[in-house]
Amino acid sequence: MLVSKSISYHEIETTLKKYSPKLCQEFFLFDYFESEKIGADKKSLAVAFIYQHSDKTLSDDDVTKVHNKFITHLQTVLPIEIR
Repeated sequence: MLVSKSISYHEIETTLKKYSPKLCQEFFLFDYFESEKIGADKKSLAVAFIYQHSDKTLSDDDVTKVHNKFITHLQTVLPIEIR
């Protein structure tokens, strides 16, 4: 995701925890990047999400639907751009 440098990862993490769906068991930051190419006031954060159901194996379609809805909601709550 592309965000303003003024937004801390802690703020993003708090929002992710607050709005994450039940199927999202875990998430973690795995890459942080800054460059003039993406904008002097921007940073790129890569976050991995782990989705799991306690009673069944999730299909790609199951995960995609939940994840897309989650990301769409996050974009309404935070000023983020998905790359």
